[in-house]
Amino acid sequence: RGLSIPHTRPGASCVPRPELCRWGAMPSAAALKWGALAIFIFQNAGVVLLMKLSRNVPGTPYSTRVAVLVQEGVKLLLSMGLYMHETGGPLEAIRAIRADLRENAMEWVQLGIPAVLYTVQNNCL
Repeated sequence: RGLSIPHTRPGASCVPRPELCRWGAMPSAAALKWGALAIFIFQNAGVVLLMKLSRNVPGTPYSTRVAVLVQEGVKLLLSMGLYMHETGGPLEAIRAIRADLRENAMEWVQLGIPAVLYTVQNNCL
């Protein structure tokens, strides 16, 4: 779905030279998901703590809403840049996103609702 790795024969390693890999194979999908979740948790907790601490520093105050907006914009640009690199360019990325929207519309809704709630939560800080 959406993001895919090149097709390989069953049982083959995705790494051209497994001996260069520490464990000899790519991490499983479950390990990647748990790793991404851990990074996401630490990133979000860190942002909240840093914003709270920085608001207590004397000086010119800033808008937390603008800080959250900039943070989300940077994450969007980085994600799109990485996805364009993975798919082979901006047009291919747009085509892949359109195709995924048509094929997995319910999954996009399931991801979109928490994203909207996250934005609302961050604007309430």
